Amino acid sequence: LTKIGKVVIVLDTYKDPLYTKRAWTVFELWTASLHAKVATDMTMPQHLENSLRNENVGSIENHLQHIDAENAKAYDPRDEAAIKDKIQKSARGFAGVNTTVKKLLIDSLVGMMSKMLHQSIEH
Repeated sequence: LTKIGKVVIVLDTYKDPLYTKRAWTVFELWTASLHAKVATDMTMPQHLENSLRNENVGSIENHLQHIDAENAKAYDPRDEAAIKDKIQKSARGFAGVNTTVKKLLIDSLVGMMSKMLHQSIEH
């Protein structure tokens, strides 16, 4: 991640996204948070961006309450076990990773909303 310098969050939805149920993506986003030089960016299909315009803070917060690194899955059980072992042995454990990932997703969604507002002014 430090060589690339960026993580792109690709959401299928912002309402309980698959992204938050995959061990690799949760781990990748958490790892990115540990490196100040690694930026995060978010993208989603246009219809979701349009839907996001109608959301409020409370509903977005509610959609992101289900992040649970401990129950995230990986295709390869060995990968899943290795990821969860690293998280569990970290200083903040699963709860800390969940909180960090929630904050990063919230920041990214707020950034998208801000970008949409700026674009609406320009058009």
